[in-house]
Amino acid sequence: MSFDYDLVIVGGDWVGRSAAAKAGRLQARVALVEPESAFQPIEIQSYFLGMGSPVLRSVQNLQSDGVTRAAAQWQTLLETRSTLTAALASNEDVGYSHTQLAALGVDVIQGQGQFERESTPVSRSPRSFAFLVNDRILRSRNYLLATGSIPILPPIPGLESVNYRTIDSFWQNPWQTLPTKLVIVGTDPRGIILAQTLNRLGVHVTLVTQNVQLLPNADRRAVFLLQSLLEAEGIDILTQTDIRQVKPNSTQLSLQLATQDLEAEALLLATDRYPNITALNLEAIGVQHHARGISVNTLLQTTHPHIYACGEVLGGYALPNVAAYEAEVALHNAFLSPKKQINYNPIPWAVLTDPPFVQVGLTEQQARNAYNDVQVLQQGYKSLVNAHIQGEPIGFCQVIVRSGGEILGVQGVGVNAQEWINVMALAIERQINLNAINSSAFVSPSFSEVISQVIQQWKGARLPPKGNWQNWLGFR
Repeated sequence: MSFDYDLVIVGGDWVGRSAAAKAGRLQARVALVEPESAFQPIEIQSYFLGMGSPVLRSVQNLQSDGVTRAAAQWQTLLETRSTLTAALASNEDVGYSHTQLAALGVDVIQGQGQFERESTPVSRSPRSFAFLVNDRILRSRNYLLATGSIPILPPIPGLESVNYRTIDSFWQNPWQTLPTKLVIVGTDPRGIILAQTLNRLGVHVTLVTQNVQLLPNADRRAVFLLQSLLEAEGIDILTQTDIRQVKPNSTQLSLQLATQDLEAEALLLATDRYPNITALNLEAIGVQHHARGISVNTLLQTTHPHIYACGEVLGGYALPNVAAYEAEVALHNAFLSPKKQINYNPIPWAVLTDPPFVQVGLTEQQARNAYNDVQVLQQGYKSLVNAHIQGEPIGFCQVIVRSGGEILGVQGVGVNAQEWINVMALAIERQINLNAINSSAFVSPSFSEVISQVIQQWKGARLPPKGNWQNWLGFR
C-alpha cells in the first residue's frame, strides 16, 4: 500500500499544531486536519488569569466605587486576553499559524473528517483504512489524535431549564457585566483559577464538588492550604456535596443541595470532560475509548498500533506541559526507534492560582503505600528572606523522600512555586538524590532557597545522637 503522508494529525487544539510543526521540522510528510472553529494558540483560556490575579488583590473588598473599578479591571483582563491571543498566534515559536505550518511543509486541511475502512483486495489488513475529509482520502503510515476534549454535562435535574456556562462556552462569549453571585460546579483547575479571579473582582463565588477536596488526586496537605487561602479570600467551598436540582428563579438561579439552598445569578460548569472524538468513526477501525479518554499503551499507541493519541483526548486535566510531553513521545514513536515509553512520574503540574499549587511525583499516601522508609520534609516560606522582602510569607514546600535521600515526590503552595518545582522534577527524572542537590548553591535571596532549607532539615535529621558526635569530637 502506498501512503500520501508519514503522519496525519487529527487536531483541534494547540497541541495538534505544535506536533505538526515539530513533525514538519523533521522533514516528514505531514497533514494537519482541524475543524474551522475558533482556535487558541496555547491553553490560555483561564491560565492567563493566574498571571493577572495578584494585581486584582487591590480591587478586593472595595466599597463605594469598587463596582466601577472592578468592572474596569474585568474589561482590562478581557482586552489583555485578546491581545495575548493575537500575539501568540503570530509568534512562530508558539502560535503556528497556517502560513507558518505551510512554510514547514505541513499540508493544512480545514474540515471535519472521519476514519473509513477501504474496500480493497487487502481490506482485511489492519492498514486498510484511511482518513476521509472534504471528499479527500488521506492515507498515512501513522496517525495522531489531538482533538481535545468537550465538557460532560452532569446529570443535575433541571439543568436544561437554566442558562449555564461551561469553561469552553464562557471564554467563547465572556460576560461583559459580571454577576454578583456565581456557583461553579466541579474541580477543573481552570474553574478554580476563574473562581479566585472573579472573587477578587467582587463576585461572590461558591465552589461545589462531590469530592472530599479540591483536586481529588493531589496531596491533601497542599490542597488543604490552597482551600484555606481561597476561603480566606471569601470563596465558599462545599465539598462532598451533590446538587439535587437547579431551577430558574426570577432573575436568579436556585440550587437545591442536600443541606441548604443556594441562590445565584450565574452557573458555571467546571466538571469532567470527554474526548472530542464522536465524529471520527473510531469504532470502524477498532480504536477503543472509555468514559474519560482514549485507551493507549505506554507508547501512546491506541488499540490500533498505527494510531497514536496525545493531550486532552487521553483524559485528565488540561495541562499544557503534559500535553506537549505526550506529543513529543508520540512523535518519537511514530518516526524513530527505539521506542520511548511515557513516564508521568517526573512531570510536574501546577494550578496557577495566587499563590500557585504545584506537584510532581508521588503524594505522601502513594509513597507510603509503595515503600516502608518514607520521610516527609516540610519547609515554610516564613524562613525565606525573599518571602519577607516581597511580602509573600504564606506557602510551603513538602518533599517526600526515602531514607537514603531518593526523592519520591514534591508538593507545595507558594509564590513562584511553579519555578522551583521544575528543579525537583528534574531531580526525580534524573534520579538525583538530596545529597547531590546539597552540593548546589542557590541564588540568594530567592524562593528556590526553600529547596536548600528542606535539604538542611533532612541532613539535620540524619545526624547521630548528640552524645555520639560529641564523643567523636572528643576523640579527635
